Amino acid sequence: MIRPTLIATLIYKGFFPTFESWYRTNEKSYTSLDEYSQRAWIYHGNLELIHNHNQGNYTWNMRVNSFADLTAEEYSEYSINNTWISTWNMQDDSLFERSEQFHEKGQC
Repeated sequence: MIRPTLIATLIYKGFFPTFESWYRTNEKSYTSLDEYSQRAWIYHGNLELIHNHNQGNYTWNMRVNSFADLTAEEYSEYSINNTWISTWNMQDDSLFERSEQFHEKGQC
């Protein structure tokens, strides 16, 4: 459940960008105002997820990225289809080369 007061405080204090700022930075576009509202709701839920994770005792932190408007299910579907892996590897050949080396050594 999203706690609006917590999200508003975190945005106000500069821990996270507003949805509108994030939307413009990531050059998002939606087909309708309803979809925009739905994505804003998902984004704010993900901010709370990120905040809660980062308050835990983990060796790594989460941060807002271009996938912040996706549900967990949408993100899983996106990554299962290797769409994000393919895009990432095409943008940085060294990442692809390293993944090939791990695969050749049986580490993948």
